[in-house]
Amino acid sequence: SSYGGYAAMWSVLRNPERYRCAASFAGVTDWKKLLKYDAKFFSRKGAKKWNTRITGEGAFDLDTVAPAHTIARLKRPLLVAHGKRDTNVPFSQFKLLAAQAGRSGVTFEQMVFDETGHGFDKPEDEARWLSGLEDFLRKHNPPD
Repeated sequence: SSYGGYAAMWSVLRNPERYRCAASFAGVTDWKKLLKYDAKFFSRKGAKKWNTRITGEGAFDLDTVAPAHTIARLKRPLLVAHGKRDTNVPFSQFKLLAAQAGRSGVTFEQMVFDETGHGFDKPEDEARWLSGLEDFLRKHNPPD
């Protein structure tokens, strides 16, 4: 979830030669949008301090490391899953990735969970994710 999901996506986008595939659950796809979303949980002073730390002197454009803005580079199979009720990494992050992929002519496997947040509350949703992940890995990362 969150950073782990992001790291899986970013790894396969940045260095596809190192990976057969990647899978992400509730991963961040656009850092700028997530930081803006998260700002409402900070005090004004805290938000300003965080923003300065991220975008201050020596900062770089976060879009250059955002899967939603680099998805056109996808060359490996990718499974991305997200819960519509996620309040940590909002579902809009998933929708943005899917939209950008569509504009770029890139496809990836998708799993959407209508009643799920940032984790699984229902055993049947978790079982569906694990089954989908197992099928994906069996197909794209078989044992040698």
